[in-house]
Amino acid sequence: MLRGVRCVLVATAGLTVGVLALACPFSAGAAVPAPLPGVAAPGLTAGPVVTDAGLVWQSSTAIELTDAAGNSTRLGSVVGTPAMGAFDDAWFGLGWWVLVRPSGVFSGPIGGTLRKLSLLQRCHAKLYALSGEQLFAALAGGCSAGHTSRGALVEIDLRTHRWRVLAPLQGAPASLAASGSFVALAYWRHGGEAPRASRARLFVRVFDTQTGALVNQIAQPASVPSFAHIGNVQVDPSGDVLVTTEPPAEPVGGGPGPPSGEDWWWWAKPTATVAHLLFDHLRGAHAELSDRRVAFFSGDSITVMDLHSGSTRTIVTFAGTATPYYLGFSGNELAWAQQSSVWNVTVAGSLTTCTRVPLTPTQLVGIDLRSIGSAPLVIDGAPIPPQYANEPVCVVA
Repeated sequence: MLRGVRCVLVATAGLTVGVLALACPFSAGAAVPAPLPGVAAPGLTAGPVVTDAGLVWQSSTAIELTDAAGNSTRLGSVVGTPAMGAFDDAWFGLGWWVLVRPSGVFSGPIGGTLRKLSLLQRCHAKLYALSGEQLFAALAGGCSAGHTSRGALVEIDLRTHRWRVLAPLQGAPASLAASGSFVALAYWRHGGEAPRASRARLFVRVFDTQTGALVNQIAQPASVPSFAHIGNVQVDPSGDVLVTTEPPAEPVGGGPGPPSGEDWWWWAKPTATVAHLLFDHLRGAHAELSDRRVAFFSGDSITVMDLHSGSTRTIVTFAGTATPYYLGFSGNELAWAQQSSVWNVTVAGSLTTCTRVPLTPTQLVGIDLRSIGSAPLVIDGAPIPPQYANEPVCVVA
């Protein structure tokens, strides 16, 4: 059976530092990419984000940019202890980024010089999003002339620092995204980031960034519980919207809630007013939207779905010791973080202890979907060291 191309992690500079490579056997006429570069990203806590300058990621101490040659540049420092999966007050577009610090809000080309944004020195922004050279911010009410008491969604030209109000804020803003000529704002109609009223619903308003006109207002599917937390909203250049909602840590109002870790993904076409549930209770999932497609983890694979046709395609399958986490997706470039590890299992009486032992540092990998053949890549990960070759299966009651 054809299983695609097998790739094995090869450490070129030890197991803890240096650059790794995916060693893949290719025939001269194979419709598959050249060997994929993989770059060590020790201590990764967030990313990768696909940009025109390379992959942006965050460690526990710094925000880093890794270019196509595998060279990493420090973009900024991390303040405090970052949350896993979240950048330290930084937002990225394809070419520009924004960094929030106690001394102000700074912006500039990725890898270039940052300049302070004077408007945001005076006003408190609840949310940010970038598209091209434009920054969109959800500002609190009353911070500047032209803003309503409810606050406003404003657009700032990052080259000239000129700004304008696009629309007044509705309800309680929850998430903001921008792409192409669209900006999408998710909000709770009845207020509160974690609404306790069973009637509170999440809506998404999509605006045309050229005219400021409201393009669409989307309601979440009725099957999504009203007490779910907003994870994030995404929008693509076509105006498609993808929303993640997550269950609260505790059931709201004493009522039953979904099992821990189960998320809802819902999507709406540019002209739809009611969203469609994509993945119902997809445990541990992560999904990224790009050009009417969504990439997501499915078991031990990365799958891409065409939202308009419903067709799916498995891009990468992880076997052996390799485990992926975090995704980045823009245009045809798909990126992810991965690490090879094994379980060390110890049994003492009725007590079983499973400890994950890393075999490689965390690694960033990026591929162009146009270079992938009909069969998925199969990544085996690093070979299992002899001392772990006969470990029992990790089973914890």
